Amino acid sequence: MVATLNPQSRAARAWALATRQHGVVALFQLRALGYTVEAIRWRVTQGRLHRVRPGVYAVGRPNLTRRGQWTAAVLTCGPEAALSHETAAALWGIRDERTREIHVSMPPSVDHRQLGIRSHRRSTMHREDLTRRDNIPVTTPILTLIDLASRGGWTRSSLSASLIAASRGPAGIPVYWPDLGLVVETDGLRYHRTPQEQARDRLRDQAHTSAGLTPLRFTHRQVRYDPKHVERTLKTVARRLERYALAGRGS
Repeated sequence: MVATLNPQSRAARAWALATRQHGVVALFQLRALGYTVEAIRWRVTQGRLHRVRPGVYAVGRPNLTRRGQWTAAVLTCGPEAALSHETAAALWGIRDERTREIHVSMPPSVDHRQLGIRSHRRSTMHREDLTRRDNIPVTTPILTLIDLASRGGWTRSSLSASLIAASRGPAGIPVYWPDLGLVVETDGLRYHRTPQEQARDRLRDQAHTSAGLTPLRFTHRQVRYDPKHVERTLKTVARRLERYALAGRGS
């Protein structure tokens, strides 16, 4: 339903929305606020809106930050789209962006092919696989890592850097190796976690074990200050799981 707002309230809400979205706003969002197509076109001619992608405008000035460019790419692909793969990894701080191409996942019914956007049409888009970071729709850390692994871009040599990046946040980001069935997590920056947080960790580890996975957990201090122990443990566990996997394939 189209919002009924006076011009001042409508403009204030549009500006606030663009601020939250790193300087951009979508056509469908402006229409939801009550702007007519004619009113939007007039603002484009007056230089108040600048078209940066089909159906997406920069507000006030056309120059965008990288997060603004990411947001514009998601918005042009529709309200159900989200950053994914390499771009999601950059947003989560898992690893630096390696290309200017923006990766966006979307439902199979949507087909957006645009310059600078690498689209991934998924057969299923589960709500629990999507979240927001810096108010940008994005795949969850675990799905992002699975996507990277499935594309061959996630190797053991990059694990240490990913664990360090994961440990910077308030909670660890799971690192998943689907070929080994190994899930590695860090406990984040807080050294003294509450009993409730520790209980959630145990439940998550138990859920991974029940699913046939091998959970392995490190503290932030271990990742930061004892990386050799982390590396030795990872190699030992990985070799054991590799032997199991080879034995299973040979049976």
